[in-house]
Formats: sequence, C-alpha cells, structure tokens
Amino acid sequence: MRICFAVFSLRRILTLVIIPTLLVSLAIASLAASSRRALSGWLIAIDAGHGGHDHGAWFPDHGILEKEITLQLATKLGNVFAESGAAVVLVRDDDTFVELSERANRANKIRARMFLSLHVNRYPGDPNCCGAQTFYQNDAIEGKYLATLIQEHLRRIDPENHRQPLPANFQVLRESQMPAALIEIGFATNARDRRLMMDNKYREGVVYAIRDAVIAYSRSTPSAL
Repeated sequence: MRICFAVFSLRRILTLVIIPTLLVSLAIASLAASSRRALSGWLIAIDAGHGGHDHGAWFPDHGILEKEITLQLATKLGNVFAESGAAVVLVRDDDTFVELSERANRANKIRARMFLSLHVNRYPGDPNCCGAQTFYQNDAIEGKYLATLIQEHLRRIDPENHRQPLPANFQVLRESQMPAALIEIGFATNARDRRLMMDNKYREGVVYAIRDAVIAYSRSTPSAL
C-alpha cells in the first residue's frame, strides 16, 4: 500500500505541478523567441529631433533639453528594435545638427520601411496642454495607421493622456517615402509632463510602447511588407 501510495502521489505531483510548470516555461520561451523575431526583415530609421546648435525645447531650470532626450530615446529604441530582429539606422547618433531636408532623405536612401521622428512638445500659450502626441502626414493612410497604433500604446502608459493622432505637414513626414510618424513624448511647458519626461521609468515606458505598436503594425499590415 505504501508503494502504491508513493507512486500515486508522484503522478499527482507530475500532473498538478511539474508538467504545468514546464508548459508555462515553454510558452514563455516561445513568446520570447517570437518577440526576438517579430521585426525580422524590417529596416527602421529613427530620427532624434534637433541636435548640435539646435537645442529644441529647452527648460534648463527643469533639466529639459530636447536634443538630449530625443537622442537618448532614439538610442534605446534602436536597441529594443534590434532585440526584436529589426535592422536600425539612427539619423543622428551623437550631438550633431542634421538639416530637416536631410533627415527624411537618409531614410529614403537606405529604403527604410519605417521612419520615426522623436521630439518633445511645447505650447507656451497653454501650460495645461499635456500628454504624448503622434502626427502623420496628411492623406498618408499607412502613416495614419502607424501613428494611431503608437498613440494608443502611449495612452496605455499614461491614463491622463487623452490625445488622438493628428495630421500634419511637417517636412520630415512630407518627404519620407515610407510609413512615418512623428512622436512628441510630452509637453515641456506642462509641469506634470516635465516630471514624467525626467523619470527614466516613463522614458522606458515610451520606448516599449513604441516598440509594441510597431510590432502590432508589422503584423497587421501585409501591404506594408
């Protein structure tokens, strides 16, 4: 009886504990592998806004210097995209100034399949304006869909953000020959957003929100492939 009981108990342990744990581990490993391959075959150009003599939004009393924030984000985002299998080109990878006309042109020359331009917003006329905001070129169907996905994912990390993607006629969007979105991660003129942008957790959240949106885009738009 003791032997049979021992065998029965071992089987129950295998059935109730060990086997489900192994299955969960295998599922997690499969998801991780899938994430590493999610952007395989994609060449993505990332534009860190401003640079060099062009500081962008600059609020030294609050530690806000747009050109530094965008470069840090672009570098981190490029690494995260690479981890998901994408090839990445940074329009600038140091504190240098790149003309607006050259930013989209660099992406066009390498035939990137996506162009993302990172910025910090500001609106001195209304310090209550807040929240990350995405833009797309007027009448650009793929760009609108990309910007919409990114906006949705950005709202998930900031429940107070109720912004919607907006059409625009920015030069970097207008001259891009691939799906493109311009992303403002917050308003330097808003106290709440300044605190968020100086928080590394928020910046990391922005990076992963963009990555997840881009993966969703790549999976749902075969026409863009």
